[in-house]
Amino acid sequence: MVEDEEPLRDCVSQILVLSGHTVYQATGCTVLTTLEECPTAIEMLIADVLMPGMNGVEVAVAVLNKHPGIPIILISGYGEKVMDRFPDAPKAIFVAKPFSLSELVRIVTTIITLRSIKRSPDRFTLMLSLRQQQLSTLKSTDCTLSPELTASYVLDELDEQESNLYEAHYFSCPVCAKRIKEFSEALDAVRLFFPPRWIH
Repeated sequence: MVEDEEPLRDCVSQILVLSGHTVYQATGCTVLTTLEECPTAIEMLIADVLMPGMNGVEVAVAVLNKHPGIPIILISGYGEKVMDRFPDAPKAIFVAKPFSLSELVRIVTTIITLRSIKRSPDRFTLMLSLRQQQLSTLKSTDCTLSPELTASYVLDELDEQESNLYEAHYFSCPVCAKRIKEFSEALDAVRLFFPPRWIH
């Protein structure tokens, strides 16, 4: 989280930590040092566009050089028009200030979930788990299928046979039905912040 306004940086960082994320904080003047001192790979960058020292676009380029392909969220109180100053900026999600902290957390969590799905076990393992379910004995308050399988269905990553099997399951499983609703709503919220110009 790279932001020169300390109260906002602290506030965003704290709510992300409470949501289960590890957050490293920096300003435009300290980001290179912080980047070098991070003990683990960075999975996402959130940076203010206009800051003393390095601006957000310069920060994004520096971070991408060390951690290629990570998602970038750029924030600014000057509106998306500020990005016209940076025609060579890397692709990023733009979020205007002021923003809802809950929506920002939702965006961050959904993006990280999407990235984890791409690194999930192969579909054979997922389908084996699905086939082993005994639908007739499935409790309405319990389901052993992984949330990743629900996400793969919502993202149209299952083939036709897999989708049909999963549909037969979730129509009788309130747990998966709820997961589908929640994941779909999260994706819809993210898409609101993903203008075509600023999305990979």
